[in-house]
Amino acid sequence: MAIIKVNLENSGYNIYIGNNSYTQLKEKLQGDMRYFLIADNNAFINHGKKFIKEINKAPVDIIFVSGEKEKTLKKVESILIRMAKANLTRSDLVVSFGGGVCGDISGFAASIYMRGIKYYQVPTTLLSQVDSSVGGKTGVNLSEGKNLVGSFYQPQGVFINNKVLETLPTREIKCGKAEIIKTALINDIKLVNEIIAGKDITTLKFITSCVNIKRKIVEHDQFDIGERMLLNFGHTIGHAIEAKTEYNKFSHGEGVAIGMALITKMSEKYNLSDEGTYEKLVNILKKHNLPYEYDGDIKKLFNYIKNDKKNFNNIINLVFLKNLGNAYIYKISINKFYDMLVNV
Repeated sequence: MAIIKVNLENSGYNIYIGNNSYTQLKEKLQGDMRYFLIADNNAFINHGKKFIKEINKAPVDIIFVSGEKEKTLKKVESILIRMAKANLTRSDLVVSFGGGVCGDISGFAASIYMRGIKYYQVPTTLLSQVDSSVGGKTGVNLSEGKNLVGSFYQPQGVFINNKVLETLPTREIKCGKAEIIKTALINDIKLVNEIIAGKDITTLKFITSCVNIKRKIVEHDQFDIGERMLLNFGHTIGHAIEAKTEYNKFSHGEGVAIGMALITKMSEKYNLSDEGTYEKLVNILKKHNLPYEYDGDIKKLFNYIKNDKKNFNNIINLVFLKNLGNAYIYKISINKFYDMLVNV
């Protein structure tokens, strides 16, 4: 089992990666400590009873979440009410057992209940294992855009067991692959070359590599004001596509895949990426059956892009690839971005 330490001032924690990672959580839950379980409905159906048996402690209560549509303030309110009715105190904690939506909601609820109680992340999807469970970003969506309400709130630990991925549907695996590809593209040409060579990118080796890349970036920039923005490659457009289609047509990973392709097509056209970068990226996406084109009206995405968290006084921080494995942040006005993208 791999143990990766996230070194942050006043909020460091360990990420346990391996088939025995739940035994580490079992040790942390010994004694009189109580926990409130927030679980993804599908993950709990497939693995919940076994998970509770492995950690050898029943929760004081369980509440279920299912999908992006429930990533709302209303859902968080219902969770907070249940936490209060369970008489949860600041000596107790929250355990998130599910994918990225479940983790985002759980972390946000934990961050505001009694002004903050501890929580653990137990990610059960490939996407949440390689990305969203690490780094302490929590939050919910508004009708005006994705993740517009939230907080930076680090977990006390992350426990990754890739055995739970065996029951994931193909679309969920593809969603995680998009984030793995993104992570390699921004930071690690060796990982990119392994992806191009056709290696299985869902293994513990790839999961560990991606977690380690994100860990390093988060340690340098915990609050997303500099280097951490690189992790948003493809997300500005991807989030807008998700919101515009009301989280029905595209999964998060599919939105990110299209976002990476569109932003790179644009940056290459305007000589902000090396020639051939877009074609290489599209070939990678095709190889993993990920979308790379958007059939809607790009102009209509900009109402959502204007609400992007990386927009400061109508100057937005975009992430471009110089080439594969090498990303950088580019500041541009919203209006100029609009003109460039709609003319690609």
